[in-house]
Amino acid sequence: MFAKKTWQSFALLALGLASKSHLFVALPIYLIYLWKNRVPYQQIAFYFLVMFAIYFILLSPYAASEGFMRLVFGASEQLRIFSLGVQFGPSLLFYLVPAAYLYIMFKAYSFKKITRDVFFMTVGLAFTLLVTLITPAQGWYVWSIPFIAYFFIKEKDMDPIIYHAFGAAYLLFFAFIPDSDIFSVFAASSPQIASLPVPYAILSSLGMDAGIVVSLLFTALTATLLYISYQIYKRGIKSSLLFQETNGIPAIGIAGDSGAGKTTLASLLSRLLGKGRTNIIYGDDVHKWERG
Repeated sequence: MFAKKTWQSFALLALGLASKSHLFVALPIYLIYLWKNRVPYQQIAFYFLVMFAIYFILLSPYAASEGFMRLVFGASEQLRIFSLGVQFGPSLLFYLVPAAYLYIMFKAYSFKKITRDVFFMTVGLAFTLLVTLITPAQGWYVWSIPFIAYFFIKEKDMDPIIYHAFGAAYLLFFAFIPDSDIFSVFAASSPQIASLPVPYAILSSLGMDAGIVVSLLFTALTATLLYISYQIYKRGIKSSLLFQETNGIPAIGIAGDSGAGKTTLASLLSRLLGKGRTNIIYGDDVHKWERG
């Protein structure tokens, strides 16, 4: 898409959607990206039409299968997005996950233009918050990892210990949950290891409250992800948008040889426009080495 090969991009997106439905989370961000980059709306509509056509063609051999439809579109796990809410009266709930997602969409739409980095960070923030505010399955965290890695690569001053803390909290949490598969995955290669009791059972046998340990590990995992989400928004999105906030204030660049009159011209413009409304930045002030 960034290489302006939009047809190929939406064909690949259709393949992705046909293999994993969670990618529907990113579709509105694709729409906003194209819209903010001034792609004609008729063209956008046609791209999406072709994408959904490819998607339905790929799913058509399985559409008559009740098991497929129940597994893909009717899975109870999808309802986890409604698991976190605030009670408003006897019959009303404010759902935090849809609210956070809508906020991200509204925020993305408010951008004047979405660059590649802002697009990546917005998609990453959507996926990261999605797995942070619900109790996700083990593999769901993988959705956010490419974007989190991209963020840490771009933001070189971010301490990587935060990324490693996320990885450690993830491994420890899923190692200590009651139905952990930390040993059962060795069933084919080493039945002896597969038969070992899971860490949850070991803690319980030692008289410890294993539930509290698991909850603390989940708290560490969620807190780490929330902090990363905040940093993605603050550094990856908000800082990139500062360059768009000109509010109509022009920047004038003056270039020329030494003694050509750059400083004189800048001073005259400052007096003309008003010294209280101008700020002059001299290039000579940022030389690394003195002349000669």
